[in-house]
Amino acid sequence: MITIIQGEDKKFAISLNLEDGSPYDLSNVTEAKVCMKNTDGTSLELTISGGSISFVDNNPLKGKLLISIDDSESSLLKKGKNLDLETELLDGGDINIIQHIKSLNVLARIC
Repeated sequence: MITIIQGEDKKFAISLNLEDGSPYDLSNVTEAKVCMKNTDGTSLELTISGGSISFVDNNPLKGKLLISIDDSESSLLKKGKNLDLETELLDGGDINIIQHIKSLNVLARIC
């Protein structure tokens, strides 16, 4: 479960696995996008080309993406528990979509 507090800078990893449980080989991925819902119904879209996504340990064979979100972006996210997010990969010309159902908590600040 990923937890983000509105207004914080946050880095987190997303593991991408094949149906057999093995890591998704990201070697041929030329672009990746992670989408989360904002309070106003729009989507926050973070990308490799935008500098918000990289490979964990710079190793695409691990099947893990490192996501960076800044305070201005996290402050706009829809609050709630068990929210969904989505990863879209451009892999050798194919678009692959992986949905992470009920994997995100977005909390309001206390102070």
